[in-house]
Amino acid sequence: MRVEEIEERTIYGITTRTKNLDEMNPQTAKIGSIWQKFDETVDVDYKGGERVYGVYYNYESDANGKFD
Repeated sequence: MRVEEIEERTIYGITTRTKNLDEMNPQTAKIGSIWQKFDETVDVDYKGGERVYGVYYNYESDANGKFD
């Protein structure tokens, strides 16, 4: 993972609420399907310099809690 500092901006996208334990089980995982839906519905010009950021936020507690 590379940490990158960028200037403030509004973030648009698809969201879901999940937790790490759920993401370890293919039956309850949500993040993979969110990325798949994003790839199917959003046209990103990577060669033209457009970038996509995955943003995880709104942490309930620690690594065991829910987050968006």
